Amino acid sequence: MSGREASTKACPYCGEEIKSVAVVCRYCGMNLQAGVSTHVAGSPVVTSPRGVENVPEKTVWSGHPSHLYYLSEYVIGVILSPVLVGILLILWAILDQKHRVYTLTSKRVELKYGIIAKHTSEIELTDIRNVIVNIPIIGRVLGWGNVGVSCAATGQREITFGGVAEPDRVKAAVVSAKEKAGSGGDYTNE
Repeated sequence: MSGREASTKACPYCGEEIKSVAVVCRYCGMNLQAGVSTHVAGSPVVTSPRGVENVPEKTVWSGHPSHLYYLSEYVIGVILSPVLVGILLILWAILDQKHRVYTLTSKRVELKYGIIAKHTSEIELTDIRNVIVNIPIIGRVLGWGNVGVSCAATGQREITFGGVAEPDRVKAAVVSAKEKAGSGGDYTNE
């Protein structure tokens, strides 16, 4: 190993090459010992030699559909349980709820779903045009609703967080994250 290789290392947060004795990464601003960002809101973010911002992505909110969203499947499943179809329907509802993951990060909105085949959809926060809340009558009674996110390119609903508890709070989190992403804000002090 040459002296050059021993004097540098890759930042564990952004992957950029930094000095091996560095305590704070000069690209992403992460304190390597404390694991927190040193970036101050309003100050410019240092970019890497490749010109890409190396600010770590932070999960702002993550959730699944409410079990009450699947109430009709559970009821029909109980009715049809003597025929085995009902048990399969209940099993599908439980697995779908577990494998349907809604995520809001400091950079994107993401939907992952699928029990066997996996599907992922995401929209960058800066590309969001509209956030829609739809609470059907049964959702009002049972405490869930749907949050739809539309992309600036199409204007149509691209991602729907179906059956989430407190949909208005989820919408507010998406709108707030979009505003912070648009203004170059960060999440280091939250």
